[in-house]
Amino acid sequence: MAGINLVQTWHGGALGQGFGAMRRRCHMQLVSHDVHLNIGAGKDSQVHHPSRHCLSHSPRLTCHSSLVSSPILGSIADAASLKTVTAVIVGWLVIAGSSVRSLPQILRIMRNKSVEGLSAVSFGSELMAFMITIAYNVRFMYPLSTWGETLTNGIQHAVLVGMIFFYNKDIKRQSKILTVLGMIAGVSFLFSHACSDAILRWLQSLVIVILAVFGRIPQIILNLRRGNSGELSFMSTFLSVLGNVARVFTTWALVNDGIIMATAISQLILNSILLGQILDTMKQERVIHA
Repeated sequence: MAGINLVQTWHGGALGQGFGAMRRRCHMQLVSHDVHLNIGAGKDSQVHHPSRHCLSHSPRLTCHSSLVSSPILGSIADAASLKTVTAVIVGWLVIAGSSVRSLPQILRIMRNKSVEGLSAVSFGSELMAFMITIAYNVRFMYPLSTWGETLTNGIQHAVLVGMIFFYNKDIKRQSKILTVLGMIAGVSFLFSHACSDAILRWLQSLVIVILAVFGRIPQIILNLRRGNSGELSFMSTFLSVLGNVARVFTTWALVNDGIIMATAISQLILNSILLGQILDTMKQERVIHA
């Protein structure tokens, strides 16, 4: 009996993370020479030539067996593997970077003891949008590498909202209390059984509107009215833009979800506008001090 070579290449969507939403692919190449079986006392022999593709269809696993090794298909499989591994690495780098994304902004506020130019509506709306996105990804079990920065950003935004409430004396105490209670109630609902999958999908689709209309656009308009970006941190906004670019890539590579992709693209556009405004303010300051 001639040797049978079995080559199996396993492709895990998120480096073996056990999340049900990820695809797994298995490509098997079966290369066989003639198989001779001696039957009884006679020299009767049977030759078996496997010549059909065997396709096993499953939402989790797809296997391909073939006699002929294809360099083209092999290259495609390698490219897909490289894309996925790269996307996962980039995703974790985004999470690592996001853990200090708002630190320059927080330190700037602490140093100047001022939140001048920072919109409470913008930061509060973004915080609520982050909570919706976290609940959505947890519910549908997307890999942490594709959304983990939303969690770290949410924590930092909670700190920033608290600092805005503390330093901005124009906001009434009653408004602050109602805002906090409203957010607690909202988060409790998002992670409860009362919030169905359909409702959560609808809310996630609204995140694009929330981040744009109530999140970034008020800040952009405020900057235009003031003629400068106030206490907005260049480094924090720059890190946001970098994270948005990386997240567009990882979403394309790892998550087949149009809502998540649209959110990432809209955030990239709006944060880029803010970064442009900050750069313009920095230019104005250099001219003044020249």
